[in-house]
Formats: sequence, structure tokens, C-alpha cells
Amino acid sequence: MADDPVADVRAVFDVFETGLVWHCMCAVTRLDVPDRLAGGPLAVPQLAAAVGAHEDSLRRVLRLLSDHGIVTLEKDQVGLTGVGRVLSRAHPLSQHATFATVSVQDVAHALTGTLRTGQAATLTALGAPYWEYLAAHPDQQALFGEQMRQQAQISSLPCVPLVDWPAATVADIAGGIGTVLAAVLRAAPHAHGILVDEPQVLQRAGSFLDSQGVAGRCAPFTRETCSPRHPRPTCTCLPGCCTTGTTTTRSGYLPRWALLTARGCGSSKGCSLTTTDRTGPRAATWRCCCCSAAAASAPPGSTGSYWTGQAGRWARL
Repeated sequence: MADDPVADVRAVFDVFETGLVWHCMCAVTRLDVPDRLAGGPLAVPQLAAAVGAHEDSLRRVLRLLSDHGIVTLEKDQVGLTGVGRVLSRAHPLSQHATFATVSVQDVAHALTGTLRTGQAATLTALGAPYWEYLAAHPDQQALFGEQMRQQAQISSLPCVPLVDWPAATVADIAGGIGTVLAAVLRAAPHAHGILVDEPQVLQRAGSFLDSQGVAGRCAPFTRETCSPRHPRPTCTCLPGCCTTGTTTTRSGYLPRWALLTARGCGSSKGCSLTTTDRTGPRAATWRCCCCSAAAASAPPGSTGSYWTGQAGRWARL
């Protein structure tokens, strides 16, 4: 197909404008504009006064968002579209926290420095590694936790009923307050859970797990305490593409979850895992203790069971 320079330029500008729209969506969400408009359209001056914004600046941003179907703007009256309603807290599938949390949109501008020096952009933009920044800002830590819950509601929770969960121990690494793990334990009444996250996150997990009726079957651990305090399982269920010995996952990513089964499961069903989050390192290798019905016993040399988290750190159980 022949090159079309004009189309190429348009494509580049589409990417540029998409980034600009993204930042505008974050800005108005942090000012609670979607929440103010959830009850119906408002005049721009009234809206600006309600959220403490500069009227003309807000109007310019809203005009851009109206061009992209986030809001409607007619005769200085602004309202939410169906897409824009997703940014309000009242929406049943709200993504408010995703756009309100200090995150990649706030550090991306420092990426040039990262490419030059190798230093993480968060150090330049936020003055600290991201997790340390959240720990020092409880309001942002809470927003980040809500972001994880909102995203799990869409990407992970619908998958829980589709999995035939065994009577096993399910480890959710960087599992927040336990949104997904609680759903798994409700679906598998004979299973137990291990929830690993930062101490300040686990402080909020107890009441949530209790409200879901699974607190008695879920043990919370920090990264520093999870390994020595929990009995080491004898086998680990890996993705279905796993074979005996050292292997990689089909996609080149490690799964976020590891299902830890009891001794001698020896069934092919027990050796597969449906995962909804492949955020681990690429091309990582691991050893398994139980891979398939044809290899029910642990292969030579595979004496440990492992899990992995979003940051790609290995933790031996």
C-alpha cells in the first residue's frame, strides 16, 4: 500500500490530541466536575464556582472534552455524556479513581530524563519512588486502592465464576484490600487465601474481608513476613502451558496469581490457572512441582514452590 503522508500526519496529531484529552479528563475529575454534573447540566459559571475553577479556563477544557464525547456543551450549559458519567463516583462501573489518582499521567513528562539517566521518572516528578509516595500521602493511597478495586470490577471479577476453583490456597500478590481474593473465596468455600500487600493497605483490608465473610479464611501478609510465617505448599499450579522442569508462560509473562494446592493433587485440572492479569516480567523462567496428570510427581530439582507479584519479585513459600 502506498504511503499517505497526510494520513500519517493526521495519525500523529490524533495521538497528540488523545494525550491532551487524557490530561483534561484527569484535571476535571480531580476537581469533581463529573460528580457535580451527575445530577444534570449546569451553566459553566455555576459549575466553575462550585468546583473552585477559573471560569474561562474551565470552559476551554470543557470545549475540548465536548469535541471528544466526554461532555455536552450547548449555550454555555455543560452536561455529561454516557462516557463522561463513568468518571463520576455514582456510576456503577465508575472509573473516577483511575483519573483522579496521581499516576502515570503525572510522571510521563519526566520520561526524557529517565531515558537519559536511567532514573525512575517518579523520583523526578514526585520526589520519591511511587510506593513510598503513596505511603506518605494517605489520600492518594486510598485513591490508588479504589482505582484497583474499580479496575478489578471490570477486568477480574467477571472471570471468577468461570474458574473451577479447587480446595486450595490462593495467593493474591499486591491484592489491595482483597477485592478479587474475597470473590474467589466466596466462590470456593473450602479454599483459603493469602493476601500480600503493603502494611498501610492491609490495615484497610481487615474490615473489607470481614464484610465479605471470608476474614477467617484469609491471612494477610506483607512482603517481608509472608514467606517464613506460612507453611510451604508442596506444589504450585501454573498456567496450562506449563511443562515439567523449567518453563516460561505462553505469553512470556508470569501470572499474577499462583494457586497453591495440597500434596499429591495429581490431576490435570488442578494444574491449570486462568489468569486475568499478566503483569510480571517477560520471558521469566520458573520451576514447578506439579505440572500435569502425566507428571503428577515433582520432577527432579523442583523442590520449591513460588509465587510472583506485579513488580516481578519472586517470593519463596
